[in-house]
Amino acid sequence: MRALQNLDYPDFEILVVDDGSFDDTAEIVRGFSDVRLIESEHEGLGVARNRGAREAQGDIIAYTDDDCRPDRQWLWWLAKAFNQGGWDACGGPNLAPRPQSSDDGGASIIDEVVVASAQGAPSHVLLGDDEAEHLPGCNLAVRKKALEAIGGFSERYLIAGDDVDFCWRLQQAGFRMGFSAAAFVWHRRRATLWRYFMQQYQYGKAEALLMQDHPERFRRGGGAIWKGCVYSGQAMGASDGSFIYHGVMGMAPYQQLVTTMQPQRSIPEEFFCTESRAKLAFANAVQPRIRAWARWWHSLGWRGKVERTSGEREFVLIDVTCQYDDYEAKWWSECHITREQVLDAMMEDGWQPLENDSDWDCQRGDVRAIIAVEDFASGSQVLTRLEMNTRNRGSLPTDFTHRLESLSLVRVE
Repeated sequence: MRALQNLDYPDFEILVVDDGSFDDTAEIVRGFSDVRLIESEHEGLGVARNRGAREAQGDIIAYTDDDCRPDRQWLWWLAKAFNQGGWDACGGPNLAPRPQSSDDGGASIIDEVVVASAQGAPSHVLLGDDEAEHLPGCNLAVRKKALEAIGGFSERYLIAGDDVDFCWRLQQAGFRMGFSAAAFVWHRRRATLWRYFMQQYQYGKAEALLMQDHPERFRRGGGAIWKGCVYSGQAMGASDGSFIYHGVMGMAPYQQLVTTMQPQRSIPEEFFCTESRAKLAFANAVQPRIRAWARWWHSLGWRGKVERTSGEREFVLIDVTCQYDDYEAKWWSECHITREQVLDAMMEDGWQPLENDSDWDCQRGDVRAIIAVEDFASGSQVLTRLEMNTRNRGSLPTDFTHRLESLSLVRVE
């Protein structure tokens, strides 16, 4: 509350939506002047965000959460980004403050250090230096007209996932989101490992809802598909001659690391010790299992019942070349298809992944294949290269085309 009242901006109002809290939140808020307190029964995060939007009088609604402290210049940088970029929504980073635990249910300061550095933190996903694909709800500003145009936040999301659904629906409606690196908030994460694991469970539960509402945004196994990237927060690089794409079917950790919702910050030097390293390793080992289990458990009731929209992933064959034992084909899709989606469909059709030292992705019988995807603004071009045994050269292109027709992912014209 003190951070909000100290914001350096000439014209703004502060609204606090108390979604049925059972602590002393309302009493604390009443101790500050020029703040509108909105109290309601507990109905969930989506309802609370919509209630605040309805009550707000400004043209732009800037959201943050009760475990955050906005920088004093937060609104200035958001306003500058809106004016310069013409965005419909905008946000910035959320950064972990210096740990300060001592009175939070017996939490140790090392636990808070570990949680601040562990994977699974809410993070922006960027399409470029100043355009976002996703903005966390703890640092999200949106024009009221854009919010109303898509019907606000989905009220299905009670604890988490509301911001992901909201950003995806904004993009589907043709709205654009900007990113201002200077418009940051300090985001204090959970102070104990137990609370951190409970939070990750809730994130997994929210992902089950997202999988139901946006099945086209998830690959087999539950991982979200992002067009943009998440900066890890740590220095990364590759020496001359290093291979970026490696591992089975070229899906080893490097490219997955930068396209995942699992950013990770380094442990501050003053807290770098055996205990913090051991606890961080433990947290990083347990967190994905908790999240995956929650995602699986809460999707049992509907999994397999969601039908994808027909035609939204169709391919058109645009070019074919054949030389010696190699057959190359280019396919075009108006939708953005990922390489992982194509490979998943091929695995379901009986192709087998090849080992790490192979130059090819997968094999079926005497035929080996390698897949690449080029992403364009209007869609994706999938490059398919096959190597065949000489005796099969005459019939393979037709056979492979017919097989592509049968894949769940594509239809050939």
